Amino acid sequence: MVAVGTATQSNRRNKPNTRVALETLTNLILQAQGLLEVVPRRGVKILPDWTDDMLEIYQVLTAVEGLAVDLAAQRDLAPEEFGHAEKAIVEMEASLKDDNREAWAVADEIFHSELVRLSGNSGIAAIAGFHNNQVRRARAVTFTLRPSSVQSNEDHLEVFKAIRKGDGERAKRLHIDHRVTTGELLPGLLSSTALG
Repeated sequence: MVAVGTATQSNRRNKPNTRVALETLTNLILQAQGLLEVVPRRGVKILPDWTDDMLEIYQVLTAVEGLAVDLAAQRDLAPEEFGHAEKAIVEMEASLKDDNREAWAVADEIFHSELVRLSGNSGIAAIAGFHNNQVRRARAVTFTLRPSSVQSNEDHLEVFKAIRKGDGERAKRLHIDHRVTTGELLPGLLSSTALG
C-alpha cells in the first residue's frame, strides 16, 4: 500500500527546473531555425550568420526607432498616452534593484514598443515589430550574460523626458546613441560566447 502524498512528493522531487526546461526548449527551437548548434555536454555554439544578422537588425531598429521617438516628440500627446512607457521605466528600475533580468527584459521590450506606438506610425510599428521578434530570440540566448542595465535605464529615462518635452532632435540623438551601444553588445555576446 502506498502512503497518501507519496506520489505528490515524488513529483516534486522529479519536477524539472522550469528555467532549465525553458532554456533547453529555446535552444532546440533556435537550433531548428539554424541559429545555433547544440553541442552535447558542452552547451551551444552560436552560428556566425546569426551574429551578422543581429548587427543588421540593430541597424534597422536604430534607424526606425530613432524616427519613431522624433515623431512621438512632435505629436501633441495627452499625458495619459505616456502611462505604459512610464510604467515600463519604473518596472525596469525595480527589476534592476531586484537583479531580476527576466522582468527587466520584459519591461524593456514594453518600453521600446511604446516608443514606436507613440510615434503614431503603423509602418514603423510593423517594421519594428518584425525585427524585435529576432532580437527576442537573441536575448533568450544571452540575457544571463548581459552586464547590468543601469546605463540602459538612464538612457530610457532621458529619451522619455525628451519626448515629453517635445524635443524630437534630442530624443532621436539619445535613442540612437542608446541603440548603437546596445547594438554593439548583443552581437558581441553572440560571437564570443558558447553557452552551457
